[in-house]
Amino acid sequence: MTKKTRDKLRRELMDYAGIFVGTNVAALALVWFLIPNRIAAGGVSGLAIISYHLWQWPVGLVIFLLNTPLFLVYMHLFGPRYWVKSFFGALLLPAAVAYWEGLAQPLTMDPLLA
Repeated sequence: MTKKTRDKLRRELMDYAGIFVGTNVAALALVWFLIPNRIAAGGVSGLAIISYHLWQWPVGLVIFLLNTPLFLVYMHLFGPRYWVKSFFGALLLPAAVAYWEGLAQPLTMDPLLA
């Protein structure tokens, strides 16, 4: 393996590691603070939190279902070159939310501290 190939592989692995860590941090923020304190952030996660509190729909599932059409539009606009990492993150966030919902307890029930 050449140095150039090894460096490219290392960059790719670091990108995926960053996506993995970032999505887990975002999922923990949702589970520890936002969902239990009824704080709806903007975007898809905010809509998922609202749907959870209105109809008790699972947050991870709603994130996945709302992200799917957005992801398809993204693939159409930007092409297949850029979609792999986005797809990884789009699948990992709802999975991480579902995982952490079962394990992690809210850190606070005070919205001012959340």
